Amino acid sequence: MNLKEYIKKSSIPRNPGANLSPGGSTTMSIKNIKNVMIQILKGLKYCHQSGLMHRNLKPHNILVQEDGTVKISDFTLSRIGTSPHCPYTPEDPKERDRSTREVKRLWYRAPEMIFRKEVYAFEVDLWSVG
Repeated sequence: MNLKEYIKKSSIPRNPGANLSPGGSTTMSIKNIKNVMIQILKGLKYCHQSGLMHRNLKPHNILVQEDGTVKISDFTLSRIGTSPHCPYTPEDPKERDRSTREVKRLWYRAPEMIFRKEVYAFEVDLWSVG
């Protein structure tokens, strides 16, 4: 299951009398949150040390197994981080408009990607994790 489903499944009522209706007051345990975040950050560290920017981290692209193991998925928008940095978005404005390979969910997009900055680095993934 993806992280969004896992959060819903692992959530517990904040107070014992609360029900689990949609929009109800629920939260994940601190232990589960720490476990998931540590694994996401270790996976992202491995990607970055290997020179890979994911560029599309969101709950739907983070898979959690029944035993709590976390895996990062969907590397279709990933890019190799180069040094010196090179432009990642197309130069031609017409080509930018036609590009379908963009991160769609604005909540997880780093400002560098929203404002179409041509040169950015691994910090775009850290923004998404935050």
